[in-house]
Amino acid sequence: MTSRTALVGLESQCNLGLDVLEPDDGTRLLARLVGGDRVAEEPAAAAEIVDLCGGLPLALRTVGARLAARQRWPLSVLAVRLRDEHRRLDELVAGDLEVRASLQLSYSRLPDPIRLVFRRLGVVGPAQFSPWLLASLLDVTDAKADYYAEQLADAQLVDPVGISPDGQVRYGMHNLIQLFARERARAEEPPDDQRHTVERLGRHLLTVIAALRPATRGATDDAHAWLDQEQWLLVQTVERAADLGLHTLARELTTALFDWFRLRNTFDAWWRTHDHALRAARAVGDRPGEATLLRGLGQLRYNQDRLDDAAEFYHAALEVFRDLDEPRGQADCLIGEASAHREQGRFPEALKLLEEADTICTRLDDAAGLAECAYGIGYIHREVGALTEAEDALRTALAAYRAAGDRRGEGKTLRSLAMVHRAGGALTEAEGLAHESVAVFRADGDRLFLAYGLQCLGKIRIRQHRYDEAADLLREALGVCTAFGDRFGVALVTRTIGELHLAADRLDEALAHLTAARDQWSALRLDLFRARTDRDLADLHRRRGDTEAAETARTEALETFLRFGTREYTELTDRRGQAGPAKR
Repeated sequence: MTSRTALVGLESQCNLGLDVLEPDDGTRLLARLVGGDRVAEEPAAAAEIVDLCGGLPLALRTVGARLAARQRWPLSVLAVRLRDEHRRLDELVAGDLEVRASLQLSYSRLPDPIRLVFRRLGVVGPAQFSPWLLASLLDVTDAKADYYAEQLADAQLVDPVGISPDGQVRYGMHNLIQLFARERARAEEPPDDQRHTVERLGRHLLTVIAALRPATRGATDDAHAWLDQEQWLLVQTVERAADLGLHTLARELTTALFDWFRLRNTFDAWWRTHDHALRAARAVGDRPGEATLLRGLGQLRYNQDRLDDAAEFYHAALEVFRDLDEPRGQADCLIGEASAHREQGRFPEALKLLEEADTICTRLDDAAGLAECAYGIGYIHREVGALTEAEDALRTALAAYRAAGDRRGEGKTLRSLAMVHRAGGALTEAEGLAHESVAVFRADGDRLFLAYGLQCLGKIRIRQHRYDEAADLLREALGVCTAFGDRFGVALVTRTIGELHLAADRLDEALAHLTAARDQWSALRLDLFRARTDRDLADLHRRRGDTEAAETARTEALETFLRFGTREYTELTDRRGQAGPAKR
């Protein structure tokens, strides 16, 4: 006996819930319906069809019937049609087989209150949810929300998929059912009701985010668990708010999530929210919102190591802030654009922007902005070999960050000071500062910046000939950078591992890592960092007796160091032919 709804009141020895088909089973079913040869000829298209049907047997039977009746159709034709969410259910019709009609039958049998619940889910469109969402969407008690969710589950319109960190049952909605729910919402929910629903949900989410904000630094905190779980609901709420003309809500939600995006490197969610909110702001002429969101996109591209794009977004935001005569925003964008130029080795341009930002921050008595300016100026002095000036600026930045309680700023400045002392050969002082940096990041749960602190300490360990300790530190750092999708960090740590092998005279391993790092720097278009790796390769080739390769690598490095005006040019020319380990 089979039933469209759960047979909860029927006595039986076995009650089996039928799930969707796994990809391999779905592909086999499609092959039986359309012919194995056609599936074998277009395996990618077949897999995409199964995926877009969500493994639903009725949907696969429907597309199979259509394709069987159209023997000359490539499978890719139907795959392309199914990609369009707005027409997917229209494509899932073949004679008496129709997915929409089947879902309509289930929907029509629901009591009115449960149909409203289903439509409200369609307004937002989450793939997964906990009952608290229904309580927010319908302004009902938690107990009533649990009841509504169970009614949808009994109707086979949602399925329990697990337990959330707060102990609530987690429900999932099949992608085709999501599309049907969206259709019913658009057809039956007036636009004002949809806006009211999204506004109420968005305000609830803002309240939750505000309550979680003090805890978002803790790496194992419940705040991160909740944000990770609800990431796509948050994104979809911003998108729906933007689509419905709720530009203020879209901007407020996006900016409320900014710190979490930056801390976790959640690039896709970061882009989608900012892109939708920016378009909504521009549509109504919200210039302050436009500037804020452009600035956020600048930070996104900076975190993605797309530095040219980052500079462009920051500069676009700067122009809007200038039009608005908003000095705080101008200073932020000047510092951001300077950071992008600084990473690319464009030190004069970066220094000019930082000096302008410093002037603004001084006028505003903006301690946080002055700290960022001092940090950036100290970084540049370090890169060009002005180590005394670098330490002075970084000490100023450190004091300001500590006064402001900015732990990330404190940790990154300690790391930069460690690099200054390492460059000057003061390894004991460098070691102490690097340890402080690592301790700050560990205590704060700032995993990505911890990786940079570990890389710095690992490099000091190499100089101290403590190779096993260096290897452990660098292994941890590389794992974190890889997990966060931080291409700059991966390249930096890969190069440092190459330096470790080079120092330990493991030349084959050194060559593999340094070559990989050089390729990564090239992909990032960071010529200065590639030149530093060329310097290491020159040393490696010299040790192997390959003087031609050594001289080629050394010459390329020298030309780049001269172009950027960095300290390495003097180091190499003062000790011509003795290319020692680089000090970055």
